[in-house]
Amino acid sequence: MKYCDFLGPQRIIFPAGSDKNEVIFQLAELAAKEGVVQSKDDLAEKLFYREQLMSTGIGIGLGIPHVRYDGILQPFLAMAVRPAGIAGYESMDGIPVRIAIMILLGQGEHKTHVQILSQITRHFKDSQDSGKSLMDRLCAMDNPQQMYELIKKELS
Repeated sequence: MKYCDFLGPQRIIFPAGSDKNEVIFQLAELAAKEGVVQSKDDLAEKLFYREQLMSTGIGIGLGIPHVRYDGILQPFLAMAVRPAGIAGYESMDGIPVRIAIMILLGQGEHKTHVQILSQITRHFKDSQDSGKSLMDRLCAMDNPQQMYELIKKELS
């Protein structure tokens, strides 16, 4: 299992909003549009609640908002890319969050949840090409298809 199996270019967005709440809401909206959840507002509320408990800004410019949610049959990932940074998205290392990858899983998917979280974290921390991090390479792109292909290529 690779996290890119649950992503796809149609789930990579360049959010119009510049702050954490706007970006998370736009990711929730994407899940609702794809029919993964019935209510974008309910999903956004759960994601905001999770953020209140502890920020999902893990460092290196990456945020991973995530919840386990009733009715999710398979993992759903969506990515928001904002090269200038997402305002108000606290991170452990103080580096501004530039990419947020939302993970939605079913309630009982604890093992899959941990696997996806660790795979994303490892991928972004370890991936270098010509001295450039995966974060920098993705933030330099403006085409979701090319971004997705880069992620897939690096995971193969």
